[in-house]
Amino acid sequence: MSSKDALRPLSNRDKLALVAIALLVASVLVLMRLDTAGWVFKYEDHFIEINETAPAPKLDFDLEKSGGNDLKIKLRLENISLVEFCTAKDRGWAKGHAHIFLDGIKQGSFYIMEHTLENLSVGVHTVTVSINQPPSHKVLSWQGKPVAVTKSIKVD
Repeated sequence: MSSKDALRPLSNRDKLALVAIALLVASVLVLMRLDTAGWVFKYEDHFIEINETAPAPKLDFDLEKSGGNDLKIKLRLENISLVEFCTAKDRGWAKGHAHIFLDGIKQGSFYIMEHTLENLSVGVHTVTVSINQPPSHKVLSWQGKPVAVTKSIKVD
C-alpha cells in the first residue's frame, strides 16, 4: 500500500460502514446500561409468590458427611409442606417439593426430609435447596425473595 492510498478520501460505502459500526457500539452501550432482563424475564414466569395471609415459610438444611465422600442433606422446614403433587387450589400456599442443586447442577426433586448425595469429588461444593411447586416447578417466593438456601462444604 502506498502513502497515496492511505490518504485517499473514504468512499460513501466506507462512510456508511463506519456509521453502522458506531451505531452498533452505541446501541450495545445503551442496552448494557438498561435493565433489559426485566423486559425478557418476568417474575411470574419463574416464581410463585406465597399468599401474604400464610404464615412465613422458613427453609434451612444441615449438611452431614456420611461415609466416604457422601453428603447427607437434612431439611429443616417451618410452615412448608412437602408434597409430591399440587392442585390449582394449592397455588400461593407453601406447598411443594425440594429441588436440590450441587454446584449449580440439579440433582433432583424430593418430597422427603433427607437426601444423600453420593460420591462427591474432593474439594469445596455448593449445595442449594429451593422449594418449588409442581406441576410448573416454579420456585416459591415469600415477600419477593425465593424460598431457597445455599451453603458450601469441603469434602476431603
